[in-house]
Formats: sequence, structure tokens, C-alpha cells
Amino acid sequence: MRDSRFATVLRANVLMFLRNKGGMFFSLFLPILFMVIFGLIFGNAGSQKSDLAVVGSGPLVQGLASSGAVTLHRLPTAQEALDRVRSGHYEAAVVVTGTKATLYYSNVYPATAAMLRGLVSGVADRVSIAATGKPPLVTLTAHSVETKTLKYIDFLVPGLLAMALAQSAVFGVAGTLVSFRERGIFRRLRVTPLPLGEFAFARVLTHLALALAQAAILLAIGRAFFGVHLGLDVVALIPLVAMGALCFIAIGFFVGSVARTQDAAAAIGNVVTLPMVFLAGVFFSLDTAPGWLQQVARLMPLTYLADGLRDVAIRGHSLASTLPDLGILAGVTVGVVLLSLRFFRWETA
Repeated sequence: MRDSRFATVLRANVLMFLRNKGGMFFSLFLPILFMVIFGLIFGNAGSQKSDLAVVGSGPLVQGLASSGAVTLHRLPTAQEALDRVRSGHYEAAVVVTGTKATLYYSNVYPATAAMLRGLVSGVADRVSIAATGKPPLVTLTAHSVETKTLKYIDFLVPGLLAMALAQSAVFGVAGTLVSFRERGIFRRLRVTPLPLGEFAFARVLTHLALALAQAAILLAIGRAFFGVHLGLDVVALIPLVAMGALCFIAIGFFVGSVARTQDAAAAIGNVVTLPMVFLAGVFFSLDTAPGWLQQVARLMPLTYLADGLRDVAIRGHSLASTLPDLGILAGVTVGVVLLSLRFFRWETA
């Protein structure tokens, strides 16, 4: 009887979501719309070789030439190379003077700049090891393979998935809590045989199922229409999606606990989520952003969700490498839930 009752409550929650057209739009159609727009604009970005100006010669220049990832343009002076980069004629320039090399890049194209920095750093490390037989004093991470294969759409889709998980959970949970409180549903539930714990658990399961559906739909569309690169261990996305959804369900619970009206819940939800969407690296890398802004981004849970999803989905990392991201999301979840319980009200004051 209890299982049948719980199944009925779960089915009712699913039907309520399906009938919520606004929730459906923000959960699925809005991120898909973003994917199509940015995919059409930047879908081929990174698929062709970048133009790299070179001044000087040596093993580094030879290594860049043999990498096949860039088209080299030899120039006579460093000043001319810098002028070409500033004017947008070339994406970056490498100036080699003896054993020293300097990479100059433009912040106009941060994704391309980040990939070129990874490529040049990787080639420089390999040249150093080949020349000395020992690793360099400072080890830099090379991304030469990603430079050849990844496109902007590969970077974008996991970020859009993180955004969709965050917004659907926050607005869905917060709006429901405030609506139920305003309409007296919570008051009526308290006098029914249905334990409130079962009702809350059913809501959480509904949002978790939605999160997994969002992940499957967005990644499938990205793969089918834009050729988004996916790592081999795609199953490792499930814990990240689930933990990220739980984290933002908790944030939605907090917003719904402190908001008195649905308009207030929507306003607070926007204040919470919009800065994360633009500062947590959803649409572009923050590698070239000011240091203080990168530190601010590290305070946002969406940063760790987006980073973890990208590591698994497009970089082929294992679940073990995302454990720090999962740990931070879990810590935020627990902290926000405890804070929410302090402000939660069953009825409108």
C-alpha cells in the first residue's frame, strides 16, 4: 500500500512538471536554443588551423611546424608580429630569442588563445626534454591533441547542460514551494496520511529524473547535429549530473524558503543563477580573465559542475578525477540544506 501511494505521488509530480510550460521551456528548450544559436555561429571554430606568427628559429619553431596544428607565418621583427596580432591578422605570435620564447595572443578570442597557449607550452616542454633528457623545472600541461580536435561547441554543450540543471532545479523547486505555501497545499498535506518526507522525496526524485533526461537530450542533440566530441566513459556523467542537480535543488529550496511570493522567488532565483551563468565559464573559458574574477568564479558551485562535466564529456577523464568537484558540490548541498531549514515556513506569514 505504501509503495502504491508513493508511486501515485511520484506520478503526480511528473505530471505537474509536464504541465508547467514555463518549467519545460527553461529546462529543455532554452538550453537547446542556446546550443543551436552558438553552434551555428561558432560550430566550426577550432576545426581549422590557427594562424601563428613566428619570429626567430630553433627547436621550438620546428616542433610547432611538425605538430600540424597551426599555420606558421615567419616575420622579420617582433614589432611587426605584435602589430599583426593587435590588428587581428593573426591569432597569436611566438618570438624566439636564443633559448627564450614569448607567446603573444589576443584576448578577443579567448578559446583560441587558451588552446594556442596549451599547444605552445606542450611543444616547449617536449623540446626541453628532448634537449636535456630531463623534465623542465616548471611542468606545464599540454593540450596539443585537444587543439586539433576540439571545437567551441564541444566546450559549450557541457556548460549549457550545467546551466540547464541549475536553472531548472532552482526555479522549479523555488516556484513550487512558494506556490504550495500560497495555495495552502502544505497545510492540507500536514493533515493527510501522506508523510511529508515521502512527498519531498518524490519531488527530489522527479527533479533527478529530469536532470538525467536533460543530460541525455542535450548531449544527444549536440552529438547528432554538431558532432560534439564525447569521451569514452560517458556513464561517469551520471554521478556529476545527479550531484549537481541535488546541489541546485538545495539552492532552490533555500530560495523558496526565504521568498514570500512567486515574483520574489523568480527575482531571487535570477539573482542567484544569472551571475553563475556568466561567471562560471558556461559560454567561454575564464583562463584569460583577471585573477580576481577567476577567484570569484571558484566560489560558485556552477563552476565545479561545468568543469566536471567538461572533463568527463569532452576530455575523457575518469570519474575519479572529478571527485574534488563532486566533494565541493556535496559540501555546498549540505550547507545550503541546513541553512534552508532555518528559514523554511509551512505557511505564508
